[in-house]
Amino acid sequence: MRTESSSFQRIIEIMSALLLCLFISYIALSWFYMPDVIPGHYNAFGEIDRWGSKVEILFLPAITLFVYLILTLISHYPSAWNVPRIRNEENAAAVYNCLKTLLVLLKLEIIILFFFFSFFSVSGKNLPASYLPILLLVIFSTTAYFTVKSYYLAGME
Repeated sequence: MRTESSSFQRIIEIMSALLLCLFISYIALSWFYMPDVIPGHYNAFGEIDRWGSKVEILFLPAITLFVYLILTLISHYPSAWNVPRIRNEENAAAVYNCLKTLLVLLKLEIIILFFFFSFFSVSGKNLPASYLPILLLVIFSTTAYFTVKSYYLAGME
């Protein structure tokens, strides 16, 4: 089944692509100004607990780009998604559209969270203590909302 992107999904896709380009540009432009040693890891409270070479910062945009490409690829093949059993084909388009929205929103959230993390690494500062709870809340609430919604749309309430 092929799903058409809604206007909302297209806007989120454009925002994700632009933010990813901005993220990569930020790392590239900051490269010559950042110190040779930057935070390499943060603990659960956002405190720096390991320092590393500035080369390590390149992993963050690389991982973000990889996740972006994988989620983009997956979003184009809904037949490969693990969806709830749909009671009738009338609901199939709504379920697939719901799950596609989940994928594009997760893509945007991941880019924002990694960009935020990189910003603090480049500046050599601790993360806010609320970073981890907010990260978990955003990712899990988005996933939970669209999972429940897809079950409802599939007629499995």
